[in-house]
Amino acid sequence: MAHRRKRANELFLSGWTQAEVAEQLGVSPSTLSSDLRALREEWRKENLATTAQHIDRELTSLAMDERDARDGLAASVEQKDKARWHEVILKIRDRRAKLLGLDAPAKVEQKTVLEVEKPIRVEGDLELEQLVRQAAARAYGPNGTERPVEPKIETPAAVNGNDDRPHA
Repeated sequence: MAHRRKRANELFLSGWTQAEVAEQLGVSPSTLSSDLRALREEWRKENLATTAQHIDRELTSLAMDERDARDGLAASVEQKDKARWHEVILKIRDRRAKLLGLDAPAKVEQKTVLEVEKPIRVEGDLELEQLVRQAAARAYGPNGTERPVEPKIETPAAVNGNDDRPHA
């Protein structure tokens, strides 16, 4: 089986279709599909191991660099030298955080409808213009602050007027 999978891998990676590979090896398409699935799982495990080794080496290197930078900071007398070493240490820490996936995504500022530079203009369609005004009035208070959204949930019975629940 190992030899078949190796040969299937070679043929598949050289551009053969799954049907062609299955025919060449004398196996069913489902058997070949299982072989390729097993190969992909092996590749995934190998890549994870390789990636983990790379991360470990990089973290070790960063730890040694940070130790050297802290030694340089401790030996510094002048303020400009200390500032430079602090900058180096911060860059090392940023690199470590990115490597470990600890860097937070950049905050994206979102504008409300009232902050948009060019407001939406609906002219000519009075019904649509009225709907836009009503929506803005519901979403924002008189001073332009956003109102909290409190969804009204109606049961099908309440919509049809058949709500038998006691009312407060």
